Amino acid sequence: MVWYAFAAEWRDGRSDTIGVSNLADATAAQRHARLIIRELKELRGYHEPGLRMIVKEDDGDVIAVIPF
Repeated sequence: MVWYAFAAEWRDGRSDTIGVSNLADATAAQRHARLIIRELKELRGYHEPGLRMIVKEDDGDVIAVIPF
């Protein structure tokens, strides 16, 4: 299991740390990120063009950038 961090990032560089999860692998982390995106789209403030989810491994390496 690996710790993954999830953050929403706006086009202007602002970011909002969403949380961390201990998941089996990068594929599971990307699936989890898509679930978070669906949930965030229901909230105010997560509808701007260019918004994306940044997924990092516990060592800080970016493993995925997923557009909203």
